Amino acid sequence: MSHPRIDPEIRSLMRPLTSDERGRLRAQIEADGCLEALVLWSNAPEGPTLVDGHNRLGICDELGIEYSVVEREFEDRGAVIRWIIDHQLGRRNLTPKEYRYWVGKRYEAEKREAADTLRQNAPRGQNDSAGR
Repeated sequence: MSHPRIDPEIRSLMRPLTSDERGRLRAQIEADGCLEALVLWSNAPEGPTLVDGHNRLGICDELGIEYSVVEREFEDRGAVIRWIIDHQLGRRNLTPKEYRYWVGKRYEAEKREAADTLRQNAPRGQNDSAGR
């Protein structure tokens, strides 16, 4: 399998690891290998794109350690972002600050999708500011 594509917008959703967190992850991968599969958006328009596992991928590349992938199909970029947010909110070890961050990201995504739906359903020649 070829190296998965990294999408800057998807990557930017994740906060960078602290040096301590990255060191612990690296030590764990060195000792046990990459135990959790990376998640790929298999039907992305630009080709298979990494959705989950950016830090693990980087460390595996540095160490020359093999990793497994799980391929998932998503309807569109919005579905990918919703999946990432829901996946992160499901983590047990989120701090209150991280939890608020992900709830805010979910709100932004829902707001963007609602605006897109309004634009798509507006009668021709009108936009969402019509009638104001």
